[in-house]
Amino acid sequence: MLEDSGDVEKQHLLGKTVESEKYQELEALIDRTCMKHGVSIARGSLFGTEELGWFRLTFTISEEEIRLGIQRLVEALEEVRRGQQKEVL
Repeated sequence: MLEDSGDVEKQHLLGKTVESEKYQELEALIDRTCMKHGVSIARGSLFGTEELGWFRLTFTISEEEIRLGIQRLVEALEEVRRGQQKEVL
């Protein structure tokens, strides 16, 4: 009985590993797409976050430039989302 339970646990961990790799790929894609749109972001993992999917933004510019950066960020994220939807279809 314990052996079966261990096998189930290994399968669960393997699933999490695969999911983690997909998240890391998606984070890298978001990072590249934002840079292409002129927005620099930092993956949270660079700052020790335990969960994937967090990013750090720093605002050290004028309000007008922040508004432009946010618009570019939205455009970049929309591009990533469109690409992800195409993969599902």
